[in-house]
Amino acid sequence: MIIVPEMSTSEMMNYLSQPLIAKLATINFNGTPQLSPVWFIFENNKFYISTYEKALKISNIKRDDRVTLLIDSTDGGLKLKGVLVRGVAKIISGEECKKIEKKIYDKYLTDEIIIKDEVARLFKQVALCSPDSVCIEVRPLKITTWDYTKLRPEDIKNK
Repeated sequence: MIIVPEMSTSEMMNYLSQPLIAKLATINFNGTPQLSPVWFIFENNKFYISTYEKALKISNIKRDDRVTLLIDSTDGGLKLKGVLVRGVAKIISGEECKKIEKKIYDKYLTDEIIIKDEVARLFKQVALCSPDSVCIEVRPLKITTWDYTKLRPEDIKNK
């Protein structure tokens, strides 16, 4: 049996502040899962994602607001960390979404990046002006974390 260590709240907050790619799972019309890689921010105990009104994930959420969000990373071997969120989604538009979008793009396309990369600068500029954008708010019902980098020999029990 292996007892996998969890992240502390502060470790999770630090982890989620990094520009990691989340995988958002929504439910398609036929009941199959739809996975979408997304950028996100986590604040006030909620996850926020920016997307476009015509995205499949939006029509899925309008029909069924249950979602799962996975943020995980590895540096190989047992250097695994992650956060799994089961929650409900809500669509946000207008000025509230624009403020959220700015925070998301600032997290992933920092000043340092856009100074060096013209495509990134143009991408951010155009994306922030898009009239088609909406945001998704994910309210967690359950959050599970793991951090294999904290695994110790005593956490591994041979039965």
